[in-house]
Amino acid sequence: MKIAIATMNGGADDTVSPIFGRCCKYTVIDCVGDAMSDPLILDNPGFTAQGGAGILAAQFVVEQDTDIVVAGNFGPKAAAVLAASKTKMIRLIHTVRPLSEYRIMK
Repeated sequence: MKIAIATMNGGADDTVSPIFGRCCKYTVIDCVGDAMSDPLILDNPGFTAQGGAGILAAQFVVEQDTDIVVAGNFGPKAAAVLAASKTKMIRLIHTVRPLSEYRIMK
């Protein structure tokens, strides 16, 4: 299961971004059973977009084959793209590292 977390700088010690479409980075973690991959840090193409940031960001996350996306909030257009692709959205503000402790992926 692959999880994309909207973050400001990326990495396990970063904070979950309050916004999905205009976050700076996505921290992507691949979970297989109880094992987790090292975080992959990806630039969000929606961060600098003139318009349509939420849609662009959602399409990008879907292209990464993610199963779950975590952010503080999702705009309606981004949420529609994610829902259409059956990507689960979790609204949460926290640091990235404790997410594995919550086992949100199960």
